[in-house]
Amino acid sequence: NPVSLAIDGKLFVIAENGILTTYYKGTKEAEVNTSIPVVKGSNLLTTPNSQYLYLINKGLGRIYVLTKESGTLLKTLKLNSQEPIVDASISDDQTIYILSKDDRVWKVVP
Repeated sequence: NPVSLAIDGKLFVIAENGILTTYYKGTKEAEVNTSIPVVKGSNLLTTPNSQYLYLINKGLGRIYVLTKESGTLLKTLKLNSQEPIVDASISDDQTIYILSKDDRVWKVVP
């Protein structure tokens, strides 16, 4: 069951079971088990010039940094907030902006 996707010329799709699938021009290029628990409502973010994918788990307040090439988990970042994440977006310079339920905006530079 796909949960979220990100596009940068390639299409990256992550499923509930942690499988990251990469497509290019409609053809499946790769499928990797990230071993990360993915819940509905998670966001998968990237930019065209980035070599990373950022998986945002809204309930746990975590950002998982994965490589686009292999789907390897590089690091996990945790927000220091008791409130869950409402939404997240990414800028061209790979700065992640997060809105938490208490209306706070977080700026994360991974």
